[in-house]
Amino acid sequence: MLEFAIDGHDGAAKTPIARRVSSRLQKLGYNVKVVEPFIEANCHLHENIYPYWKENPKFAMELMNSVLDKSVLSDLEIVIYDRHWLSVVVQLLGTVFEKQWERFVPTFYMQAPIEKTISCDRFSWNTPWTRSRKQLQHWIDSYNVVSKKYSKHIIGKYMVSTREQHLEPIAQDMIQKILCYLG
Repeated sequence: MLEFAIDGHDGAAKTPIARRVSSRLQKLGYNVKVVEPFIEANCHLHENIYPYWKENPKFAMELMNSVLDKSVLSDLEIVIYDRHWLSVVVQLLGTVFEKQWERFVPTFYMQAPIEKTISCDRFSWNTPWTRSRKQLQHWIDSYNVVSKKYSKHIIGKYMVSTREQHLEPIAQDMIQKILCYLG
């Protein structure tokens, strides 16, 4: 089984791209699933995992590893993660726990300018990590720092500039790279 991640900050079109890539690979005959480990961790906790990254990072790491362990299903050929190590390491950046994270998969890094992020339907100024424009920019900058620091795990980097941008070329490029891994 091969594992890939589509990762990046909020509003960078990770979820629609992950679904599109999965659907296209299924049409090509592959047994593939999109897994959202952060959503699954939230369901396990019955609340958001994000506060735990500061309050109890060891617990957050253990929970994320547990969720990832459960997502690796033996009958699948391909797992596509909608967020993975990049989002974990952004949370741990600059702490002693950053170097303790050891679970990496080939990753497609999605980016978007702050204005595109704010224009997303799901965007809210009421979340702890996006209470201000400055804080949102901090997260975008942190993703950029981590993607450069761990660049050996990045197999594609994409910019989604507007809500209207056609995502098919990005999805097609990702599919071609995944197919190369499959041989």
